Amino acid sequence: MRYENKVVIVAGKDTLISAACTKKLLDEGAKVVLYENSEAAFDNLGEYKNNENLRTIVVKDYTDDAELKAAGEWALAQFGTPDTVVTALTEPSGKGTIEDMPMDLYQKVMDNVLTGSLYTLQPLIPPMIKIAEETGRHGSICVIMNIAGRTGLKGVNFAQAAAHAGLGGLIRNLATTLGKYHIVCNGVAAGPVEGDPEFDGFENCLGIIPGREKVTPDDVAYGMMYVTDDYSGYNTGEILDVSCGRIIV
Repeated sequence: MRYENKVVIVAGKDTLISAACTKKLLDEGAKVVLYENSEAAFDNLGEYKNNENLRTIVVKDYTDDAELKAAGEWALAQFGTPDTVVTALTEPSGKGTIEDMPMDLYQKVMDNVLTGSLYTLQPLIPPMIKIAEETGRHGSICVIMNIAGRTGLKGVNFAQAAAHAGLGGLIRNLATTLGKYHIVCNGVAAGPVEGDPEFDGFENCLGIIPGREKVTPDDVAYGMMYVTDDYSGYNTGEILDVSCGRIIV
């Protein structure tokens, strides 16, 4: 199994993607700590909720530095220092262009996507560096983002495009600063996801493969597994587009 004896921390915000990633990782032998922002979000795991290699914790506010530090300490105490950290944070926003963007909604999206990703990673990276220095153990970070941060999606909220584009900068900066510790950082840019109400009615956002115009949560999870797998350990600072060809149209 590809992740046997490996520890992975997954941070989600009530998304089908974080649940899909968790299930695939457990299937491949990983020990997983899953952050979600409500108890109800763990229902997306189905029968995996009771897996012996899973630990779960509710993070109510991803913009609360103290809460994320406490969550990080708790997560590290479960299975030890992670080999891999996966973030999949977003904030529902509906439609909205720059000229009609409410400032409070804009700030909420930016805070939950960008600040939330920062606060999630901050307590986890130092122990990953320490392990790398002491043992030579490699590590990986995967930031799952919205394809709106990669290409113009007509009708997608302006705040989503801006915030997820910011995640691209985060990925590249982490890659350049953590490479010397053999910690790679890559991204997966997800196109419109089946079952995600954020994309309902956004036909002009869809991909070009008949019958596969929307990606599935599993598609995104497989992309995450590729960029965090040992076989792709030479890649860093890259973003894998999982969008049914949306990046080229």
